[in-house]
Amino acid sequence: MNGSWRVVRVAGRLRSGGLRRSARWAVLVALGPAWLAGQPAVAAVRAFVLPSAIRGDVRPLHQKRVDKGLVDTLGFTGKVTTVADATPVDPPEKGKKVRPPPKVDARLERADMLRQQGTDLQQEGKLGPALGRFQAAIAGYRGAFSQLVDYTKLADAYARAGVCAFTGKDGAAQAAGYLDAGLRLQPTLAIDRRKADKALLELFDARRAALEAGPRGSVRVEGVAEGAEVFVDGVRVGALPATASGLPFGEHFVQVRGEGWQPFAKTVSVGRSEALVKAKLKAVPQEAEVGAGKVIAIGDLAACTQNGDMVGRACLKLAAALAKQTACALVLHPLIVSDRYGRLTLHLFVQRADGKTVALGPRELDKALSDLNAKLTEIAEELGHVAAEFPESRALDGKPKAYR
Repeated sequence: MNGSWRVVRVAGRLRSGGLRRSARWAVLVALGPAWLAGQPAVAAVRAFVLPSAIRGDVRPLHQKRVDKGLVDTLGFTGKVTTVADATPVDPPEKGKKVRPPPKVDARLERADMLRQQGTDLQQEGKLGPALGRFQAAIAGYRGAFSQLVDYTKLADAYARAGVCAFTGKDGAAQAAGYLDAGLRLQPTLAIDRRKADKALLELFDARRAALEAGPRGSVRVEGVAEGAEVFVDGVRVGALPATASGLPFGEHFVQVRGEGWQPFAKTVSVGRSEALVKAKLKAVPQEAEVGAGKVIAIGDLAACTQNGDMVGRACLKLAAALAKQTACALVLHPLIVSDRYGRLTLHLFVQRADGKTVALGPRELDKALSDLNAKLTEIAEELGHVAAEFPESRALDGKPKAYR
């Protein structure tokens, strides 16, 4: 069976009732109860987010950014945290044992919450408190990076910390350190340039230029573990053993992950000599017996998103099977539409396990996607309300207009 999926928890505070990928990935989102430090418990609703469909001339990079943004921004305000990465497999025969999924480090959940709190404070102009939240989020991501899958989160925290630090007592020197760390992780990292200080933009552009013109090194990861793969800064390098080259000098994060293996992780400092990491992986203990059953693959439902036939008989049957298989109450179908002027609009269709589907309000996006985070945050808020009280009166009776 092909494809991979990511487990995500989405949580909304009870006092508000709100809830704040891409190629061939799907994301399992769980809007469910969590006990984050100082946070109340929440009602559980689970949803499966499929890869986005496109209409018109949508650049692959933009599609990728939107899909990643959905994963990331659904967690803004501390409501979503990436829990694990997994590859679906055919279920074992009855009587055979299976390995349990890895437990999620609570530090990652808390880091997501802190990063969102920092983002909110930053938008309010409270840069000092925001910097503190970003620093704590960075510490959380770094402390539990063996389970961190989406390194754009850590890179984003570094970038935002750099922006906030720029106006502080240490000014450009402290900001440059954070920006360098973020750019090493994600060379395509960007900051909001619309209201940024000119001197800050000059600093950011200078740090990016220095990184691009700077020396490069490599990391060699060795070890023996069948099926394990090497990742550097969250990017897949290849099957173990593997070498990652073209890395900017400085700190990088090495992970080795694979089905049936406990993750191995180590930070390395890349310089002129090739860095060597010897990975020693431990097998995950087996546990409970399970029975046989059919697993629904990502590709089974991808066609429903691509052609917009979410309420067709075949798609309804698949959605119901997927909901049962994953214990999800909702299936989410994203669509990105480009008009003849290159303007992008993001649509999200929310399908309940019984097949009823509603459309969230479309969001027009800037051509450069500079407003992507803000629009995704709006979507997350609206999704929260739909998850809490599904508006059956708005249920679609055919293919959505955006597909016609």
